[in-house]
Amino acid sequence: MDKRTMCKGCGMRCGLVIEFADGKPTKVKGDKEAMSQGFICPRPKALVFERTNHPQRVLYPLKKVGQRWGGEWQRISWDQALDEIAARLGEIKDTYGAEAIAVHASNGFACSPVTRRFSNLLGTPNQMEDGLVCFMNVRKIEEATFGWPAMFSDSENARCVVVWGGNPANSHIHEYHTVKEGRKRGAKLIVVDPRLTETARIADIWLQIRPTSDGALFLCWLNIIIQEELYDKDFVAKWTNAPYLVRSDTKKLLRESDINAGGDPERFMAWDVAAARPVAFDREALSYRSPDVRTALTGAYTATLASREKVECKTVWQLLKERVADYTAEKVSEITWVPADKIRDAARMYATNRPASLVFGMALDGIGRNSCQAIRARAILRTITGNVDVKGGSVIPGPYPGKRFDSQIEENDKLSPEQKRKLLGADKFRLISWESYEDLWQYQQKAGYPNPFPSAYTCYAHKPAVWRAMLTGQPYPVKAFLVVGANPLVMSTNATLAFEAMSKLDLLVASDIYMTPTTELADYVLPATPMGIESPELNSVFDVANFVAGANGALEPPGECWTDWQFLRELGVRMGQHWPWKTVEEMYDWQLEPMGYTWKEFVEKVRWVAPPKEFKKYEKAGFGTPSGKVEIYSSHFEKVGYDPLPSYEEPPQSPVSTPELAREYPYILGSARPPLFRNASYQELASIRKTRPDPLVIINPETAASLGVSEGDWVWIESPLGKRIKQKAKLFDGVHPRVVFPDIGRWYPEGPAPEHGVWESNVNVIINDDPEKFCDPIIGSWPFNGLLCKISKV
Repeated sequence: MDKRTMCKGCGMRCGLVIEFADGKPTKVKGDKEAMSQGFICPRPKALVFERTNHPQRVLYPLKKVGQRWGGEWQRISWDQALDEIAARLGEIKDTYGAEAIAVHASNGFACSPVTRRFSNLLGTPNQMEDGLVCFMNVRKIEEATFGWPAMFSDSENARCVVVWGGNPANSHIHEYHTVKEGRKRGAKLIVVDPRLTETARIADIWLQIRPTSDGALFLCWLNIIIQEELYDKDFVAKWTNAPYLVRSDTKKLLRESDINAGGDPERFMAWDVAAARPVAFDREALSYRSPDVRTALTGAYTATLASREKVECKTVWQLLKERVADYTAEKVSEITWVPADKIRDAARMYATNRPASLVFGMALDGIGRNSCQAIRARAILRTITGNVDVKGGSVIPGPYPGKRFDSQIEENDKLSPEQKRKLLGADKFRLISWESYEDLWQYQQKAGYPNPFPSAYTCYAHKPAVWRAMLTGQPYPVKAFLVVGANPLVMSTNATLAFEAMSKLDLLVASDIYMTPTTELADYVLPATPMGIESPELNSVFDVANFVAGANGALEPPGECWTDWQFLRELGVRMGQHWPWKTVEEMYDWQLEPMGYTWKEFVEKVRWVAPPKEFKKYEKAGFGTPSGKVEIYSSHFEKVGYDPLPSYEEPPQSPVSTPELAREYPYILGSARPPLFRNASYQELASIRKTRPDPLVIINPETAASLGVSEGDWVWIESPLGKRIKQKAKLFDGVHPRVVFPDIGRWYPEGPAPEHGVWESNVNVIINDDPEKFCDPIIGSWPFNGLLCKISKV
């Protein structure tokens, strides 16, 4: 007997066919009828044959007896666990307010919109995940630029593919197959990566960039393309706000209400060359309010305000040209360590081989202070080359019509405006705020989007701010922490601070598959079952994608393991919350009802559905932005108080910004995810662990020789934070001599409790998360790359 299901071993959700004999799985293969087209990596086999009945699996609810870190565990029933947790959460809520309870979800195993529903109905704004370094930055920046939260690459039809900060050979196997097929038919391939990855090996041009300097390279490409007039002139003039005027006095876009007392503040102004005056653009009609307008793309002009005051204005395009002008290939070569000729060749290759796709990669999310503006520059690069929502370019994907949105599960209106304003970190990093979320949504409606995108991947509490609130009680105390399918003690930068913070809690509850350093610190541990292979999942990538895919679990969860959905619902009901569905299948019935399916019908007859590809969808109703156009100059950034044009700053630790520190700590930290691992997961699975039994730090052989280090030696990696870890040296000449790449997320499941080796090899122990100095000033993402370190032999 065969069963079809989906793997959730990473974010790709590859389709699986599992063969059974005598009720036991005997073979795992890729489902050729699934969206993944039959491609799978080795990970699903390990999940099927090793995870479900793993000897270290948590099978029953556990309660800590004795001291929190190192005490004994007592087996209890689900009823006892839920009753006691609900009572203690209720006491904390009554004493300190609901905001004193933080919830840490994980898109790896938990059902994030359902976690958000629980948090909203509880009354706490403080739900957090690691999305701030994994996709959320891209989502928010592209919403502000395009009115849509993420674009997908149509590499299948591209004449040029740029893989920037990703390695699909390791992380997106079907995308890698598409790229290789494109190479066979003559498509160009550019890879931007500090390492010579498998994908970089097959590239026409590999740009070996210094970690975190991506923003400078983007600005240089923009400069080259603008100076050499390689941009798409028609698209820039018609479908971007490049012609709009910006006041030199306020640095704000000129609006009709500035010119006319009764004018509309939602209408932006361009300069009509023929009439020699400003003219307003009507977002609803997608046209200027005067006939035969010929707008200026460059230049400075004088506008007369309603007060009769005269003010100088420049076009957005003029300001962009001025912003990028200093980023010559020679200057950026010094910043990025990429040869100037290769920079020029790559920019021209991308601009002259249209359509071109920029493949999604996660690296830019984890570069700290330059993250948001680098992603902004990438979005503008797509824009000016006319590669937006065209065949072979970067495609606006959806949403899929009919399905009820995840935001309808969340019930965000149940969280009061007062509580939303208490979101930790949102006062400083305003792009994570509810105000930002709601402002963006009002314009997305005008482009025809039927419901808001889920807030579960947008309005996060800022993790470093949460740790500090736990420690100091400022701006208010956080006393309880629910960790649902995550391991923050391993996957949080400045891990020692995270440990100190969680140690001060009145209540820590963790739901997980195995005992981890985080669960060892908990008061209660609840046995979880992951979505996908062991339980049903309906997936549309947080409604960003234009497909819907679903599958039942193929394996029965062991012991008393519950889905996160069941745990949160049962706990919520005990706390007086309204949950109209008794099972997750009932919720999926509700979501699929407008499409004409029940959950049972969908998984048995359909499994996945996607409409035919449609391009240039913006021609119908414009983009989901205030201007109805791609916003090179972001009116949303202007509103929330950030630079509306992309910029670059030298990282806070570098050979340039801190030369004296760099003499003591001469190497730059890169970031490397071991193949087949996912964050801190799968190190307990033998077939995956044997591919990388020990944590490895990749070092250039020239560097290793200067340190007296040989292949396989254990080395110390130490940072200015005053912490050090050890990993084994892996020598590879495909990395720069001044850059090292330690494994991320390493701990030792087989190690003694409670630490399980969390302090030994976990790179997050040595990474600084100081919100003032190291986090992105716009969205708050913390760095995984670019900090300084030193290496010595153990």
